[in-house]
This record gives sequence, structure tokens and C-alpha cells, in this order.
Amino acid sequence: MYVALSTAVVDHARAAGLGKIYASVIDHVAVAPDRFREALAETGWVPDGDRLEMRRPPAALGEAPGVERIDPFEPGVTAVVARAMSDSLDDYDQGQVALLGAERAAEIYREHMVDPNRPLPWLGHRAADGSLDGIAAVQHYQGGWNLGYLGVDPSARRRGIGSALVSALLNLAHEYGVDHVSASVNVVNDRIRGTLDKHGFEVFSLRTDHRHDLG
Repeated sequence: MYVALSTAVVDHARAAGLGKIYASVIDHVAVAPDRFREALAETGWVPDGDRLEMRRPPAALGEAPGVERIDPFEPGVTAVVARAMSDSLDDYDQGQVALLGAERAAEIYREHMVDPNRPLPWLGHRAADGSLDGIAAVQHYQGGWNLGYLGVDPSARRRGIGSALVSALLNLAHEYGVDHVSASVNVVNDRIRGTLDKHGFEVFSLRTDHRHDLG
């Protein structure tokens, strides 16, 4: 079944003129995930990074200094994300920046994460001059909320900004009565993994990303 579905997706994408497509195998969602991975390999997909799916319940953790709720379309949001992506340890971020340029890659990230039918506030950290230097993108995902992107301007790292953003997210989710907060982190991204570990996130599934170059 997986081979047939994968072949159909590839054929349809090629007929539509696409140059590259992506797929993810998430162990806690897929039926027979190892077979799914084998089928993708058999039909020309290549692994594009392993990720850890992490989760924890919301909690009231107290004030997160410098963090406020922001509109995801506020000026400056994509600039922070673009700078963070340009210096990211994540293979996907690196690939998107190389392919599209940092600013366009950040814009596409935002378009992907914002649901106009169920809008959620994002969180931003502001520097002393009022400019944004950290972003936490928030999205609905599998009955809870997901930390869709955590990005800190490289010039502002190692100041606890990422930690403050995650704390604020858990506070906000608790205020809204959300069941759980999840996050996905590349296995080699020690920066983000360390922040999530610090805040009590636990691994509940492996995810393997794949890509298929159609050219």
C-alpha cells in the first residue's frame, strides 16, 4: 500500500511540474512506520533528517521578562526568523535558506504556520530598543498546541531569550486550557533540545523527514 501511494504522489507531483517534494514518517501516527520508510526508499525518496517529537502539559511558570504576545504579521517578525534560520543547526532550515534565500524562507514558514480560520497569538521577545530579537510561533496541532518555530537572533543568543519564550508559551497554553504543547527538534540541534529539556519536554516519538528530487 505504501509503495502504491508513494508512487502515485511522485507521479502526480511530477505531472504538476514540481521540482521537489517532502514527506515525514512520524512513528506515533503512521501504521507500520518502518514499512513506510522502506516504501519511500523503494520509490526514490531519500532521508532528509531525523527529528524528535517532544511534548509536555502546559503550566503556569510565572512571568517571562521581555516576552509579549504579538501578531505574526507584525513588521520585523520574518526578519528575526530569517536571521535565526540563516544560523540554524537544523538541516531543513539550512536547505530552505540555500534554496529560497533567508527572507523568503521565513515568509513561507509563517504562511505555513498561520491558520486564518483559527488564529493564535505568537510570542516575541523585545530588545531594549523595542525591536524583536526572538520569536515563538504557535500553531494548533493534534489536539494541542505546537511550538512551530523557536528563533532567536544570533546576536542575542545566550541571554535566556529562548528559555523565556518557551516559558511564556507554557503560560499562555495554561491560560487557554490547552491539553498539551508539542515541539519537533532535529536530533543534532542541541540548542533547541537543551531549552526544551530544561522546561520538561519529553520525547514521545521519532520522526524521519524525506525528500524526493523530481528533476
